Amino acid sequence: MAKTLIKDKAVMMEEIRTLISEGRTVSLTVKGNSMNPFMVHLRDQITLGPWKDEDIRKGTVALVKDNRGNYLIHRIIKRDEDSITLLGDGNIAMTETANLENIIGIMYSITRKGRSYSSQSATWRFYSWLWDILTPLRRWPLGLWRKLNRNKVFDFSKPAAAIIALMTLLAGVQSCEILDLNTPGYEDSETEQTPSENLAKEFVILFTNDLHSQIEPTSADETYNADMGGVKRLKALVDSVRTAEKAVLLADAGDLVQGTYYFSLMNGVVEMKVMNELGYDIRTLGNHEFDKKMVGLGDMFSWSSVPVVATNYDFANTSLSRFVAPSRMIQTGNVKVGFIGLNVRLQNLVDPTSCEGVVWQDAINVADQEAKKLRDQGADMVIALSHLGYDSHSDIYYKDRGIAKQTRHIDMIIGGHSHTFINKPDYVTNLDGDKVPIVQTGSRGICLGYSKIKLDAKGKPSFTYRLIPVTSRLDNRLDDDFSDLIDAYSATVKEKMNEVIAYCPYAIRKGNPESPLGNLSADALIWMAKDRYNVDADVSIYNSGGIRAEISQGDLTIGDVYAVYPFDNSLSILEVKGKDLMTLFDDVASNNGLPINSDVRLVISNKKVKSVTVKGEPVDYDKTYKVATIDYLVNTGRYGLTNALSRIDAPEYIRDYFVDYFKYLAQQDPNGYIRAYRDGRVTIE
Repeated sequence: MAKTLIKDKAVMMEEIRTLISEGRTVSLTVKGNSMNPFMVHLRDQITLGPWKDEDIRKGTVALVKDNRGNYLIHRIIKRDEDSITLLGDGNIAMTETANLENIIGIMYSITRKGRSYSSQSATWRFYSWLWDILTPLRRWPLGLWRKLNRNKVFDFSKPAAAIIALMTLLAGVQSCEILDLNTPGYEDSETEQTPSENLAKEFVILFTNDLHSQIEPTSADETYNADMGGVKRLKALVDSVRTAEKAVLLADAGDLVQGTYYFSLMNGVVEMKVMNELGYDIRTLGNHEFDKKMVGLGDMFSWSSVPVVATNYDFANTSLSRFVAPSRMIQTGNVKVGFIGLNVRLQNLVDPTSCEGVVWQDAINVADQEAKKLRDQGADMVIALSHLGYDSHSDIYYKDRGIAKQTRHIDMIIGGHSHTFINKPDYVTNLDGDKVPIVQTGSRGICLGYSKIKLDAKGKPSFTYRLIPVTSRLDNRLDDDFSDLIDAYSATVKEKMNEVIAYCPYAIRKGNPESPLGNLSADALIWMAKDRYNVDADVSIYNSGGIRAEISQGDLTIGDVYAVYPFDNSLSILEVKGKDLMTLFDDVASNNGLPINSDVRLVISNKKVKSVTVKGEPVDYDKTYKVATIDYLVNTGRYGLTNALSRIDAPEYIRDYFVDYFKYLAQQDPNGYIRAYRDGRVTIE
């Protein structure tokens, strides 16, 4: 067998052209990753790239290793002297002799339509080579398909030109090792590789958490992390790591959705498409995945092919149980990685009407048991995707540090929920004395988590970890066609979202115990009650977590308002007795302040109410007060609101009421301005 190492691309292309024109079969190794076609000798022998016959049980299910060490499941359904037909993932029937035109069309349609196709054309044996490239990524590069058709760079009927054009389009081709398998004296043993189990075990895991529908970069005017994130940049970064590393997994630790108008208006379609296009391998659930109720969660499950693990959520009594598993095993390279999902308590966090039928239990009760089960099934290591939250000063059992400390079989925790930027892993000693790293990327795709994991001869992992900032430095490396896809989604919503409704002479910030944006939000509820129902509310309360963004200086658009108030909440108007109103103020004090209206003056000391007045008067325990709030706060059963004497729920989403409120404020100002201030309604002593 002849081997030629060529570093010059022009020479490489010419050599490929010559070999193919002579009817030769070639194996290409690009940047160290073998991209071998199925080498079919028209005898009683099958050689799959560098793999030996014993890797295949002929005529039955075959576990075939691809060039990244992943296992592809195939069934040989036809075999004779001329062709082999394989049944692959997703019940896709295809022959290895399919020509390039059919292959590209079929591969594109498989991903786009989820259908089964079969082709018997025999122009050139190209199928398996392309399949080897694409299957490990579990995605079809849409950009390549569009470029091939838009630019018409080659004639499909000419295979030599086809391979050259395709190689040119595949990014990062620097050098190519050409193996002329038709050279006399070729033997299979010359391509035999060291068995994977004898190779060093290592892989890279990339991860995100709490992306919160941050499809576009953050605003350049934000107080923190301005002009960061954005899924176009995120994809460029993920793609670059995949190019540099042989075995790469991509995971998410929950709350992928909710936070911008993309989710408010399109119900998760964009976010699920992003997951598919970026090639996520595994994910778990956060609390905000339930924000569109169970019907909306089911829609998102159906739009995404990414496996979901949720170990301490039981979906058995719902229609969605088939989408969620307690654990999952994934092979990458020569490493079997087990994943579990640890999920936050739903009570008092998620509207109970949004998670009907889902049963939660403490993660600590099931985490180690499920991790051990994965170990027993052959996992080399177990990673927990956690949406429990992280506190560097607490080992409480229902957060990440407590989980690590009280278990034996979890090797790494990728966290979420607390939006913590963990720049260095927090190593916690588990029950066996092993160090378990806890990591997290913050939120909104500001950073991509990266960890290279190596397993020693005894199976003990070591970790290299860093947070990679997702910044504008990536803007010259964006995938043009993925960018076109995102821009197409953006165009469908931006016409409405870009409507200017007011002007802000300065930025309006959020925060506790009192903030201009919090005050503005609470006062808006008083206006809404009067405007919609002619009710003069005495007290209003908004939750700080429901205010997801700040208002920047300059034109205020509908999209800006939706970004601040993205949730599908509605206005609730209640009548409560004074004693229950005091319970509300006690809860506000325990949180060191929440947004309340200007008619209230609350003094807090040591997270307790020191004094409170409503419209200048102390609270009368026997008096009936009218309270304006949002349905979420009522449904969670907190703040004494469950004892309401009466309740009215508005039918529309409250974010649209906020749009009307800001228009009203602009109309009242001679310059069309919106202003907000701190006025001392909440004081901490």
